[in-house]
Amino acid sequence: MLPLLRAFLFSEPCLFCDRVNRFTSILGVCLPCLRRLKRFTIHPECGFCGDDHEEEDWLCQSRNLFWDSLQFLWRAGPKERQLIHACKSGVEYRFTGTFGVMGKWKPPLVDSICLVPSRDPARGRFFHPSERLVQRIAAKHSIPVLDNLLRKDSKDRQATKKRWERFKHASEAWKLNFQPLPGTKILLVDDIFTTGASLGAIAKILKEVGVKEVHCLVSFRSTEDEELLPPDLEPEEPSWAGISI
Repeated sequence: MLPLLRAFLFSEPCLFCDRVNRFTSILGVCLPCLRRLKRFTIHPECGFCGDDHEEEDWLCQSRNLFWDSLQFLWRAGPKERQLIHACKSGVEYRFTGTFGVMGKWKPPLVDSICLVPSRDPARGRFFHPSERLVQRIAAKHSIPVLDNLLRKDSKDRQATKKRWERFKHASEAWKLNFQPLPGTKILLVDDIFTTGASLGAIAKILKEVGVKEVHCLVSFRSTEDEELLPPDLEPEEPSWAGISI
């Protein structure tokens, strides 16, 4: 009788084990499976891409750094990528609950929060995977949210591009709908960090209009290996934002 009542009240199963309880309806996963996901506990050694390089990365060392701090909540391994896919491609809103689990994370001293646009109306996804994270930060720490500060003019998707291509695309894709007050400190929030091209381009734009500090928080840090463009095959005279090779 109890399992039937539980299934009636909480109809959404856990993504990983099919267990059904109140957590699976709110977060998309049950509490035991949530605890098995990889928290980002290692402080990143590389301030450019947030990764822990064993060897010097030529692309990272060639970049200009525009953000003041960069933090992640989860490390995206195989299970985490399954959850990301279910939320972004499967268009299941309940998984935004896991994107928004902050744990012991505390925000830097900022004046406002800005969510990097990531909705995908073409696929029927009218929500941002990290929007519940922003809502929780704003409510818990009383930080105002800058709605519609950013817009993406390009319809191309970063995920379809190689690592080196993303920087050129990002430098041309992002625009401001209005200028924030000069001297302010802004927290940028995004769902996935792979190369940091988008955050770098946005941080550069904000610094150019007078924002004093730009801090970045990302729900998931992608650990997928990507194809790198060898230095001897790079395009001639690269001039996009965030790169000076």
